[in-house]
Amino acid sequence: MSSCTIELTKLRIPPPITFDPITLYPKILSALQIVRQNLANRVVPTHSRFYTCDQDPAFIYILGCWPPHYTHDAFLENKNLMEEVLRPQEDLLEFIWSNHIVVSSTPNNGMYAFTLPLNAPIITLEKLTMSHDWAHSKLRDKHQRKLTEILEAATKPYTVFEWWRCDLPIWKDETEMVLRDRDESVRFSGWDNRERHEEWVREMRGPPGVTAYMSLWDHCVETEVVHLRDMEGWGEGDMKEEPHIKKESVVDDEPRIKNETSVDEESEVKVVGA
Repeated sequence: MSSCTIELTKLRIPPPITFDPITLYPKILSALQIVRQNLANRVVPTHSRFYTCDQDPAFIYILGCWPPHYTHDAFLENKNLMEEVLRPQEDLLEFIWSNHIVVSSTPNNGMYAFTLPLNAPIITLEKLTMSHDWAHSKLRDKHQRKLTEILEAATKPYTVFEWWRCDLPIWKDETEMVLRDRDESVRFSGWDNRERHEEWVREMRGPPGVTAYMSLWDHCVETEVVHLRDMEGWGEGDMKEEPHIKKESVVDDEPRIKNETSVDEESEVKVVGA
């Protein structure tokens, strides 16, 4: 089974665009759908999903999947191709950051190849940045397993997905040993509504979750928690297949970017505007 990459991208509606969700969100969604089709035609099908943010409606989040990691890097490096593909959104959205997670799975079924809670009305995204030593400690693993069990029980029938970012910067010391001083866990959980997740967080500050939950958060040097809503309204029930994906559309393991120099999988992702 080949690996593929989940892309998580954050965009922003820039000033001086007047924010009116009734008129602006449909216009943005239409542009993003065209970009998704452009990617399928010119690069690879990414099966992208688009989300608004409850905490700040000016932010848009995108989830997509790519065959091996370098394909997205190569696309970002090809300025002419990138500008052509992304042109429909360029006057509406500005780039904030893009993160990547490599998973051992095949994207032939689009985003449904993973255990992401795509059918939930609300997706909670948690990005937890912690020291490298703590992230890989036995105590951290113990607390995380306990917290995941509690979280999965609380979010049924929706799923929980958690993985490590693969694109954090690394460097080498004088002995050529690869170093990294921090790691970032990215977790998605599904909820019926935002209030239920906030209630669960309050519950975790007391037994039985206090040890696992607070221990993890106390060791984080940076956190980001947002509540996301699917712009295409697919988070309203159990979707058996993605309406925008043709059944014959299959992501190949090999990238379809022409005249590209492959980017090494271990190289640092270059994030525009980060």
